[in-house]
Amino acid sequence: MTSDLTAENSFWTTQRNGEVKLRMDKNSEDEPPVTVPDMIMSAATKYSHYLAIGCKYKKSWQLLTYIEYYEACRRAAKAFLKVGLERFHGVGIMGSNSTEWVIANIGAIMAGGISVGILCTNSPKACQVIAETSEMDIFVVDNERQLQKVNQIQGYLKHLKAIIQYREDIQEVQPNLYSWKGFLDLADGISDEKLDQIIDSQKPNQCCALVYKQGISGPPKATMLSHDNPLCYGLAKKLTFDPARKFLGLNHCQQFLNLGLGLPRNTLDFFLSLNIPIFDMYGLTECSGLHALSSHQAFRQLSCGKALPSALTKVEKENRENVGNLCVWGRHIFMGYLNDKVNTAKRVDSQGWLHTNDLGFLDVDNFVYILGNNDDLITLSSGEVINPSPIEERVMIRIPIVRYAMLVGQNAPYLCALLTLKCQINPETGEARSALTSEAVACCRKLRSQSTWLTDVLYDRDPLVTEFISQGIQEVNAEAPSEAAKIIKWVILDNDFSVGGGELGPMTKLNRTAVAKIYQEDIQKFYERSPSS
Repeated sequence: MTSDLTAENSFWTTQRNGEVKLRMDKNSEDEPPVTVPDMIMSAATKYSHYLAIGCKYKKSWQLLTYIEYYEACRRAAKAFLKVGLERFHGVGIMGSNSTEWVIANIGAIMAGGISVGILCTNSPKACQVIAETSEMDIFVVDNERQLQKVNQIQGYLKHLKAIIQYREDIQEVQPNLYSWKGFLDLADGISDEKLDQIIDSQKPNQCCALVYKQGISGPPKATMLSHDNPLCYGLAKKLTFDPARKFLGLNHCQQFLNLGLGLPRNTLDFFLSLNIPIFDMYGLTECSGLHALSSHQAFRQLSCGKALPSALTKVEKENRENVGNLCVWGRHIFMGYLNDKVNTAKRVDSQGWLHTNDLGFLDVDNFVYILGNNDDLITLSSGEVINPSPIEERVMIRIPIVRYAMLVGQNAPYLCALLTLKCQINPETGEARSALTSEAVACCRKLRSQSTWLTDVLYDRDPLVTEFISQGIQEVNAEAPSEAAKIIKWVILDNDFSVGGGELGPMTKLNRTAVAKIYQEDIQKFYERSPSS
């Protein structure tokens, strides 16, 4: 499309068919805006016979060249149109990583729909919320287990027209259920001209994907990403389209990257001793996953590096240590939350800056450091504000048998800690088991403790473990910057945190609100008696 993509009135929208102003510097050498279909077609033209994608299934590799990949995506797009996909309606993809997953993702976008990736661990209810808010026309699942989730909720989904299962044989025939092959065979009923007309109508500043983000409370937010968001830095061209890199093994890896929660210092030091520096990255769903990146040329210990080219970072409301609220700007910033003007307006200001709600600072060379999140701050009854994240991290480093440490004390006189021990997780349900992990058992043996189950340790049944944890807390308190930042009481909970138990979100992020509600009685007991009693 040859339109002025900077002429739109706003940097954000909450409408699925809306368009936004792109954050472009007219004097910069930014990558020109393109749509996802244009990018895929360009790759197929340049690298037609090079290997594009491969997936190992049942001990054999499924390999596609770029031209085969492009044609497979077009065929999937035609099939989506044949089963009734409407413009800007959702295609939910729920399954393990595979060639079919990627083809469905690109095919949905080519057909004018919105691709919606769904976690395999989501409950039927979570799938229903996502399907309703995205006006989902089609579900793509990989196996019978995921299919049953859809079957439980499809009676509530007024837009649902088809379900496609791309792995395993279909166990029971349904009117709207297709195998992957049966689905692709429908493509013959749609002409190239009709598909090209839809592709040509798409613009880089329109929505092509929804990413659902775990909320602190309430339903997940639907983060709208435009075609331009993930493609604006040419990262796809640099990381995906290099034909020389056909297969990657660990011994061939040039950089080791970590995105998400910062790794403990001892983990970083261990890999560094093996001459493997791990580079931290910083990003949010709202900035298409990535904003700052460390590298061999830009590396500082405990920093997530510098912002990507043409992206900007600033810190607002700085305190005496120059720590404040981190704000980011660039073409990678999301379009807005679907149908949610209030929260979108809170996050993106009139100048296009995304207020991340993260606490951090920039050093003199513009390296980015993240220290925590505003939502996690604890305000004691004395008025002193405590950032729990660094304290919790020190607890988990000092006491290796502890998996999670969560501080509490909002409007209370002092800080207390909820601790969980490292327990095995049931891979089927995502719930924690009572058996300690091998790492936790090894820690017990070093203490000359014979404990192998969580119940062996609870309620001070194992004085060796209890004393070890108590000493660890004292060491953490010795490093506290103030008396208010010390942990006065602690308790070992009778469960490790897990996705199945509700303490962790789908992305295994700690849900503090849920934890506080689940363990409300344990928290109340902290403050029933004074610390000295």
